[in-house]
Amino acid sequence: MSQPRTASIFSLSSSYLPYCASTAFVWLGDPVAARMWAGQSVEARNVPPQPTVGRAIARFDLAIALAQSGEPEEAAAVGVVAIEICANRLTVPARRRAEELLAALAAFTEPSVKELRERWQWTSR
Repeated sequence: MSQPRTASIFSLSSSYLPYCASTAFVWLGDPVAARMWAGQSVEARNVPPQPTVGRAIARFDLAIALAQSGEPEEAAAVGVVAIEICANRLTVPARRRAEELLAALAAFTEPSVKELRERWQWTSR
């Protein structure tokens, strides 16, 4: 770049890269890359604490990637944790991500997936 970097509404800290990358790869349908980045988001240790919705969305991304990989029980377990994280402050982005997870698990009928659906119905009221 020929000009010095400046902060703007279009810039973000590098600590947000795993969060943005995991969402992007989920939306692109690349569960391998999404799991890698979502795992980094979930396990982030040396970054400032993320807001509740950020922690929940990282787990929703991981759950969706697991569902895309054909691992519905693992996806449901991570999804339940995400719902528990954001249950007291259910924002529009968290709702959208939960609905994306449920859509990714629509074809599955495992008991853990049914439990996730019930938990979401109860939480989203």
